Amino acid sequence: MRRDYFICTFLLCICVSLFYVLFSPLYFVYGHIVVRDFGITETIFAWIYFLFVFGVLPVYSAYTKKLWITAGLASYSFFCACLPAWILPSMSASIGGTESNIFAVVTGFCLKSVYEMAEAPFAPLTMVFGDKFSESLSRKILFEVLFIYCVVQIYRFYRDAYLAEKLNPANAIDRTANEHKAKEHQNVRKAVKTPEVIGTVISAPAKPAPAPDSSPKPAPVPVPPVKAPAHPAPKVVQPGKPVQPGKPVEAPRHASAPKPAPAAAQQHVPQHPKGAPGHQQQ
Repeated sequence: MRRDYFICTFLLCICVSLFYVLFSPLYFVYGHIVVRDFGITETIFAWIYFLFVFGVLPVYSAYTKKLWITAGLASYSFFCACLPAWILPSMSASIGGTESNIFAVVTGFCLKSVYEMAEAPFAPLTMVFGDKFSESLSRKILFEVLFIYCVVQIYRFYRDAYLAEKLNPANAIDRTANEHKAKEHQNVRKAVKTPEVIGTVISAPAKPAPAPDSSPKPAPVPVPPVKAPAHPAPKVVQPGKPVQPGKPVEAPRHASAPKPAPAAAQQHVPQHPKGAPGHQQQ
């Protein structure tokens, strides 16, 4: 797309210049001028071409940042106007002298035709600017287009910087403070002399950072609730009744817990000696 801008601009200028060649004879010929009158149509189109090349197209390409349009217009001026004007004087001896050859004659004829084509649109402007200035307009396109593009870009850069600082001046203050701190840090580093290392310094290899574990973690296993074991009911000792070993005392089947025995019942039951009236043989 960008190369299309360049090619279209270059070919457009050539096509418009060829249109002015139809108004013969050509006013500007290499080495001399053919004086003639200019019609109204030729004069109007000449002024339109002048305003388009020196005003509309350079300003539009610079404002919209179309660098390839500027490059196409500058290339047309360089190849069609500047280059023939620089090469033809050095080829004059090879073209019309005793050392002329067919290659020099063909090259000179092509360069002269291109030069006359580039100068043809500015011929009617001689009535206002004169012959010498009008003849140099085709070569001035190169410098004028580059100058306008550079001026617009420089103006845009400083305008954007001014608006950025005006809308948010804290950034400019912080940036200036950071620059001063960096300069002070550099001055301190230059003032402090680091001791020279004697011998060979071997640095330990840096351990690579462990790679993050990307393996999927196992799902947690549900733990079933654990039921508390049922403890046997405590043995109830009734007063005046000996404890019979081996036979557990069954707890009552009601929901409430058994009431604790009085302190007198929890005391040690006296053992009767063998043969006493209170002793029962099992």
